[in-house]
Amino acid sequence: MAKLTFSAEEEEKLIEVIQKNSVIYDLAHPKYKNTIYKDEIWIDIANTTGKSVEDCKKKWKYIRDTHNRCKRKLCTGSASSAKKHWPLADRVSFLNSVENERSSESNMGSHSEEGTIDTLNIG
Repeated sequence: MAKLTFSAEEEEKLIEVIQKNSVIYDLAHPKYKNTIYKDEIWIDIANTTGKSVEDCKKKWKYIRDTHNRCKRKLCTGSASSAKKHWPLADRVSFLNSVENERSSESNMGSHSEEGTIDTLNIG
């Protein structure tokens, strides 16, 4: 498998083009679930960056996942100088204003403080 290589300038261009196409990253976008529409957007992104659609998608997933990891760990550079600053943190800060992670829900019952599952007594 070939290594996915993007120069710093190509990463910047990819982020810039994706930022203008919120359907790619904004779960609240009306066409977010329209895969045909999004496929057309990805083709435009690939043409603009000069990379393949697959490479653009993989690189964006890496960038988005790194952003989400850093957000959880506060490694944006603002929390502490001891934390490592991710160079693209400021460039992808637009992701902070959208819901870009699906919420996970559990089908487990709620637990009481003693660690037992609370049940509803009808009777």
